Amino acid sequence: MMSIQSSYGSSLGYIWKGFLPVDKVILQEISSTLNTSELGSLIKEKWDSIKAKNPKAYSDTLLRFEQYTEKDGVLTIGVSETDYKTHKALSGIEDLATTLYPTPIGVTLLQKTSDGYVVMGYHAAKKAIDSVGSGWIKPGETVEEAAMREACEETIYVGGLKIKDEPSVIALISGSLRDVGVGVLYSLDYKRGDVSLSKEHEELIYLPANKQAIEKVLTNGKLNEVLVVDQALGMLERYLELGLAD
Repeated sequence: MMSIQSSYGSSLGYIWKGFLPVDKVILQEISSTLNTSELGSLIKEKWDSIKAKNPKAYSDTLLRFEQYTEKDGVLTIGVSETDYKTHKALSGIEDLATTLYPTPIGVTLLQKTSDGYVVMGYHAAKKAIDSVGSGWIKPGETVEEAAMREACEETIYVGGLKIKDEPSVIALISGSLRDVGVGVLYSLDYKRGDVSLSKEHEELIYLPANKQAIEKVLTNGKLNEVLVVDQALGMLERYLELGLAD
């Protein structure tokens, strides 16, 4: 899977960069190129170990990134079905060929308030700071539906979600977990006091959406001395590249 290397970390890259309305980014189910038959016993062994520690471990069906094409202002992303079990079992193994890895696809949001802050949150399970409003795309969902669901699951908005401008997709981000994030930009019609956390994160963090603050996070890979996950770093880097920072 070819990607454009980020300037901020060897594990961060971009499969695609652009700026399109979210309804111009289409998911299309195609035949899978994934072949994990030779890894079946390893996957079972690792998953059995995970289940022994956590019998309720998440194991739902996911979508796998296969390819993309861009034509006439429409980005079409080819996807196939995979599962979280395979992703979790293989995510720590380096140098696997693309055909051996599930490469699940999700959405990564950058939510900016009307008074100039990026909404982020501390995620205790990851021991890291992440974008608020990120997660896997479920089979049958559009990118727009997945972004809206994740935003509303993780964020509380006074009076319900209100967006000033049409949501835009600004990147396909590849990260250290060998996943792909569809980067979606939300310009909220709210000031920071009107936004709070619903679930997933334990602490709400407002990052000033200016060049100096964002460059500092990108350079250090941290915010308030806490690691920032690479998908969130990717969205911040794209935000700078597009000249959107104050």
